[in-house]
Amino acid sequence: MKKWILALGAPLALSAQPVIAQGQDDEAQMLAAMAEMFKVEPLTAEQEARLPLAREVISTIMPAGAMSEMTGGMFDKMLKPMMEIGAEATQATLATGLGVGGIDRAMSDAEVREAALLIDPVRDERNARMAQMMPELMSNMMESMEPIMREAMIEVYAANFTTRELTDVNTFFKTESGASYARKSLALQQDPRLIAAVMQSLPVIMEAMKEMVLEMEARMADLPEERSWADLSASERERLQALTGLDAQTLEEGLAYAAKRREESKKSLEDF
Repeated sequence: MKKWILALGAPLALSAQPVIAQGQDDEAQMLAAMAEMFKVEPLTAEQEARLPLAREVISTIMPAGAMSEMTGGMFDKMLKPMMEIGAEATQATLATGLGVGGIDRAMSDAEVREAALLIDPVRDERNARMAQMMPELMSNMMESMEPIMREAMIEVYAANFTTRELTDVNTFFKTESGASYARKSLALQQDPRLIAAVMQSLPVIMEAMKEMVLEMEARMADLPEERSWADLSASERERLQALTGLDAQTLEEGLAYAAKRREESKKSLEDF
């Protein structure tokens, strides 16, 4: 694999430069647009004066390493079991591995696993390494995010609590009970009871989403479907080719594939 990558690397590196540059430009534009969407008003002088008090509160709630510790608990209690379930071979995952839409024949679990190991003999080791790697990667990510999140929370508290309120909170945190609350507040969000409640809510959420999908379809039922190659006039086809730089066959096949994907998505929503 390494030799194959190196063999292709030189010509691809040259040809990919405009694409990479374009991708970087697109990413920069997207990030800039998102930053503009979530642009916040600067703190007032009064709010800025409360920053030291807010910092004291947040340093108690979120000491160094708190987010990483919280993530570790979340992984052990929720993500790890979900990964273990997801690692099990099923006919659906087997079909994906084979690059086919589905497998009509009903296969036993043993048959599915045997077939899965045929196309990926080291799947168990691969999944084990992923399970071992994920907590470390998530912890590293949280460590990188923590300073940013801490500063944001400091500003949020300074903007939303008065000097009196922040002082009272700090006074409470200096008590034995307050210190216990501050230390546990982030970790409590990963309590098995809350996670269980989220899981119990899934049927309600799924039903609500299904109703949303049906309502969206009803509200757009009078709109025409996206046009296919056959729906375009000769002049429109020529214009589309000129605009995209793609030939007629590519556009015809691409539009057909897009229509197929839309139908598959619609069917998935109906089955959902």
